Amino acid sequence: MGVLRFSLVAFLLILLIKKKFDLGLSLMIAAVCLGLMYQMAPVDLGVALFKSSINVMGLLLLTAVMMIIFLSELMKKAGRIKTLVSSLRSMLGDPRGVVTLVPAMIGLLPIIGGAIISAPMVEEASEELKLTAPRKTFLNYWFRHLWEYIFPTYPGVIFSAAILDIGLRDVAKANFPLTIVALASGLFFGMRGIKHDKGWDGGISGKLISDFIISALPLIVVIAAVLSIKTESVLGSLLVLNISLAVVFTFSAILYRIGPKDIWEIVKANFSIKFVLIVIGILIFKGILEATGAVQDISSDLNTFGIPVYLVLIILPFIIGVSTGLTMAYVGITFPILLPFFTTGDYGMVAFMLAYAGGYAGVMLSPVHMCLVLTAEYFKADLGAVYREIVKPVAVVLGFALATYLVVFYVL
Repeated sequence: MGVLRFSLVAFLLILLIKKKFDLGLSLMIAAVCLGLMYQMAPVDLGVALFKSSINVMGLLLLTAVMMIIFLSELMKKAGRIKTLVSSLRSMLGDPRGVVTLVPAMIGLLPIIGGAIISAPMVEEASEELKLTAPRKTFLNYWFRHLWEYIFPTYPGVIFSAAILDIGLRDVAKANFPLTIVALASGLFFGMRGIKHDKGWDGGISGKLISDFIISALPLIVVIAAVLSIKTESVLGSLLVLNISLAVVFTFSAILYRIGPKDIWEIVKANFSIKFVLIVIGILIFKGILEATGAVQDISSDLNTFGIPVYLVLIILPFIIGVSTGLTMAYVGITFPILLPFFTTGDYGMVAFMLAYAGGYAGVMLSPVHMCLVLTAEYFKADLGAVYREIVKPVAVVLGFALATYLVVFYVL
């Protein structure tokens, strides 16, 4: 019955999303419906809802994600993103480097629709390479999203750590092979048939290096702090992330000469109630799944039905990923259910990697993914042709994750 109940709730959730309901509110409605299906008493349901939404981990998650957005916008307002990209462009010289590395550098910042920032430079560099509109769209889109498997500045990584109760660096370590395969497959499919006969016309100077380092410094410090300071719990990891973000934000404002008035404008313009509701909705949905015992029921049903675990690990996250276009949505909705597979035996993190790859494949192919829509529109590319470019490397990354899982669980 656990699978049936969850299937009904998942169907309701997808229906609400398709009807343009707010994702956070949709998650809360789905959580209440799940609680009622399990015949939770109103008082017990209310207590579970309250405890799930009001806790230290939830506060740290929310502040971390919002601080990352504020820091990204501060860098943007200071002109540092533009300087970062232009200095890299000048040093690279070869347009093939520009169409790959520039989107990848922008990808260090979790800006919604961030692919559009690098699109003009990709457009300029691709003229010399004579790229088609779908290929330009693919290169800008794909390399913009290399880091979401591993970087602690992305909500998907942060929420994964929270759900699995592990450090951010542990998530990065588990997913690191996915980033390598995504990079390799992106270069293989993206650079096929591209020729550039001219020599390197870049140049490296002290000013260019200085501009690049100063512009990238906030990101370097945050990432270095999270990856170098080892903590034994997710709370410790989130605390390190929050402290490093607060310190870096303060010093960046001083370094880039952004005054209190401008900081207030950044906070006011980018503080999103909608985003807060998504975070709370994910926490509530996770809490009700645990309070009802749905996780154990679903796991038991799957064992009874004899459904291969690897199919469950791929399909559940993929459905939510392609429906929402958001990494933190498939992580928050499906990972609490899949948690028993992640924590069983010595190879649980391989199961986690496969689930993450399955969900992210859905996100990358989602027609509601903001970056995909904006990039295709910018380059005036046919979405069907763009999908034909994207689906091949997506299949390679997912195929690698599946092959790794099968070898580890069935061969070794």
